[in-house]
Amino acid sequence: MRLFLCAALASLLVNSPAFATDHIWSKSGTAVHGLVGKRVAAKAVPIEISSPDHSNRVEVTFLDNVPVISLYKGKKELELPLFGIPTEEEILWSPDSKSVAVTGSDTGITNWTKIFRVGGEKAELVPLEFVQRDMATTYPICEGQSVELEVCHAEENGDQFNYATIAWADATTAVIMAEIPCSSSQGGMMCQVEGYEIDVRSGRILRRMTARELKRRWQSKLAWNLRIPDPPYLKSKTSNAAVPK
Repeated sequence: MRLFLCAALASLLVNSPAFATDHIWSKSGTAVHGLVGKRVAAKAVPIEISSPDHSNRVEVTFLDNVPVISLYKGKKELELPLFGIPTEEEILWSPDSKSVAVTGSDTGITNWTKIFRVGGEKAELVPLEFVQRDMATTYPICEGQSVELEVCHAEENGDQFNYATIAWADATTAVIMAEIPCSSSQGGMMCQVEGYEIDVRSGRILRRMTARELKRRWQSKLAWNLRIPDPPYLKSKTSNAAVPK
């Protein structure tokens, strides 16, 4: 399945860079939109973002100047279960070439990440529910001061927060940054950050990191300078005692 990408560019997380020519979230990633702009202007050949061993690749072609992304295992095109039409997208291959992370933004304000294991007839989507549930438990959005009621109900399971794959710790361990969107609609929980190292074979969390630990361990791989957020503001408290940092 091919995914059509929107050519428009927009800023992403408040905690991330508004624009980067080569990188958006990860210094090791390849930003599709930066390459697209150059190739559309030059009307050049399709873009290939190869895995480290060159056995697999992400290919970006054009249809009426609209970029189309596909995933190949060798010469075989795999079904790619992506959803939405991203405004920006970054590709990050694992060291062993058997997994690829795709981080994108559908709105230009929030972002998501999807990690695929390359094999079989289609790319296998790695479950991120463990990370999402941990974020929802660590930062119960409905307990934040001044959170909008609609947001409270829509985001209480954590799947609407911001997620980005920023690095690979090894061939099967992806490093994910998670953030509650930096918007006043998120109330007292806005901008809170956690980091996760997950096993892509199962999606299970191997290491959970506070924002400070994430910065200490992985700032060198981030495409921007991670700011440590202020403690969350809770409805019944003026400190972060109920939400450990």
